[in-house]
Amino acid sequence: MNKLGNVSVGGTNPIRLMGIINTSPESFYKKSIVTKKQSQVNFIRKIVDEGANFIDVGGMSTAPYLSTLVSEKIESRRIIQAVKKIQQVCNLPISVDTCRANVAKDALEQGVEIINDISGLKYDKKMVNVIEKFQPSLILCAYIKN
Repeated sequence: MNKLGNVSVGGTNPIRLMGIINTSPESFYKKSIVTKKQSQVNFIRKIVDEGANFIDVGGMSTAPYLSTLVSEKIESRRIIQAVKKIQQVCNLPISVDTCRANVAKDALEQGVEIINDISGLKYDKKMVNVIEKFQPSLILCAYIKN
């Protein structure tokens, strides 16, 4: 049996739902942004009520056609704030959408179980070391650089 965090996937569990909390105000999809603490709590409750199996938190927009780079400190702060809110509201596994090793490390130290790296571990060479140390579940996306 395969697991993502502590949730079984595949086999008799072919479909799993991931709720997404986007804490980056510079995001290209404005309706997905949830930055205020009370709004995050309400959104988390909604995600749980709608049957999500995981909650994915992003702290920096990764739209390839926008200039949305923020510092690691800002990305980490946004993510950790949301992670703490999620942990207060529910016990769903938490995934963090980042391609930066320091941000992943900060999140994993808070009890995050899954790293979702859109770069396929290619953006930050130190990410592999963080993954080896903490051994979280991984979601990796294909990364093609033009």
